[in-house]
Amino acid sequence: IVRVSVTHAARAVVRMRREGGKALPTKTYALKGGATTLVRPVARSVPAGRYRVTVSLSDGLGGGRTFSRVRRLGPP
Repeated sequence: IVRVSVTHAARAVVRMRREGGKALPTKTYALKGGATTLVRPVARSVPAGRYRVTVSLSDGLGGGRTFSRVRRLGPP
């Protein structure tokens, strides 16, 4: 789950890659101005482990930012 806030319409691209492994399919969201919660569904068949989650925001006018974090999926 990712919470973002933008001042005007934008696009968010969420990528997930297992550390040392392959990438999951990319998910794209259209955002309106204001706060939005993005939920990236993950199939049950995806193995547990550490994943790098990258969120790229673009406003369509040449502006944008990219944020990246490592998160653990699966049971503790």
